[in-house]
Amino acid sequence: SRLDTAQGAYKLRDVALERGILHINYDGDGIGSNIGANLKLLGQLPFSFDPIRGSDAATDYYIENEQRTCKDKFYNYRAEMYFMAAERFRKTWEKLNNINFYPDDECISIPYEPKLIQQLSQPTWTYKENGKWLVASKEAMRASGIASPDHSDALIYALVHKTKPQYFNTAVSW
Repeated sequence: SRLDTAQGAYKLRDVALERGILHINYDGDGIGSNIGANLKLLGQLPFSFDPIRGSDAATDYYIENEQRTCKDKFYNYRAEMYFMAAERFRKTWEKLNNINFYPDDECISIPYEPKLIQQLSQPTWTYKENGKWLVASKEAMRASGIASPDHSDALIYALVHKTKPQYFNTAVSW
């Protein structure tokens, strides 16, 4: 059964306290948008939290090898986040196959979670008429009969480092 956002905030707080988590990113669009307000109602917490809104504009992060910003390449922040995660998977594959060397903090390792792996492969990409990449929205996926990618979104959001968008968090536990 699904938790309401108040119950979700309590559960999130309990898990964060149990695991010693110092920062939480949560889905700031749709149903998850009230999580932050509910966390604030819980009073002083030993961790910080930020909403991640895939619907926001892409960041000004400069993509060195493409000589353009994420704003120039991606339709929205969701597309940017999924692309940055895909880059980490590509770098990991190249490193494991001795094609290129990358530091560990630019790579990714995920647990064997079939639902997560399935969901990471489901979003499709569209090249919009304005020349920007768009990853399928949750609504578009639902319309195609694909369930909300809650597990893949959780991973993507956990990787985001809000104060330095070009850097993804390196220590994410699943």
